[in-house]
Amino acid sequence: MGIVLATVDSIQGRDKDALVLLTTRTHYDPEEGEFLDDPHRVNVAFARCRHGQFILCQQVSLVAVLIWDQNAGGVLSAIEEMEEKPQDD
Repeated sequence: MGIVLATVDSIQGRDKDALVLLTTRTHYDPEEGEFLDDPHRVNVAFARCRHGQFILCQQVSLVAVLIWDQNAGGVLSAIEEMEEKPQDD
């Protein structure tokens, strides 16, 4: 199994068994959102994996972009719930 490094735009039309999605914004600015608030590119990002996907992000930025929570099937809501639960030491 090879590892492919690609942008969302270049992977369109190709499926992978697993995917690591990295959003590189450290903060969300509506004027510079580009990928973060483009529904078509977000859809491509979520539709490319067959079995599993890891999303590495800056949560505050993605919570500010409504399409992420809608397209991720509530992933951001689940992350928020996990943060609210007390951690075992």
